[in-house]
Amino acid sequence: MFVPMVFCAAPSYLARRGRPTTPEALAQHDCLLYRMEVDGKVMPWPYLREGTRVVPELRAAAVANDIDTLAMLAVHGAGITRLGWFIARPLVAQGLLEPLFLQSPRSRKAPRIAPEPLEFFLCYRDRQHVPAKVRVFAEYLAEALRDHPDLRAPA
Repeated sequence: MFVPMVFCAAPSYLARRGRPTTPEALAQHDCLLYRMEVDGKVMPWPYLREGTRVVPELRAAAVANDIDTLAMLAVHGAGITRLGWFIARPLVAQGLLEPLFLQSPRSRKAPRIAPEPLEFFLCYRDRQHVPAKVRVFAEYLAEALRDHPDLRAPA
């Protein structure tokens, strides 16, 4: 399963610091980064430009291992962050965050930039002998999440 990601910032941050026009411009902005609890590594912000994977340089303003903390820091104007659309969507709908680098229908000349999605996996012990309960649960998850609005990429 893929979870769409979005680069976003509060309108107050964008008014104060300007709106980056490319992910490369993130090096001049305050970035709010996620640190993995398991290994302590900071998650990069890969994106796809015309099908090519690019990882921009970032300037960390804050690092946290809690995605809700990063979302609230962004809402309060602390910087730009990269969130799963399922977290960002309600904040964007309320006008608290604005997505960045989305291609508008009028500007087809700009290269298509999309944050690389996160992948989630359902792991179980043995693919050959899957218990009925596990198989039914996996099928249920796949069906329930297939058309979930928070798992569709932002327009």
